[in-house]
Amino acid sequence: VNSFVRSELFEIVNQRAKTNKSTVISTNLNLGELQTNYTDRITSRIVDKYILFPFYGDDIRKVRFIDSQTM
Repeated sequence: VNSFVRSELFEIVNQRAKTNKSTVISTNLNLGELQTNYTDRITSRIVDKYILFPFYGDDIRKVRFIDSQTM
């Protein structure tokens, strides 16, 4: 992740939030990792403007890979 990516991500998140456009953001990062990898500014905008739906459970890709190795 570089400064260009951070800047563009902020612009996308900010513009969609300002215009009330639906957005789905999917990540494996928790909020702390999001803040570390991107910026406080991006994380703050996401937390403030979006509804967070955490999903828990096993990664289906890992489960399928393990299953394929045991066959």
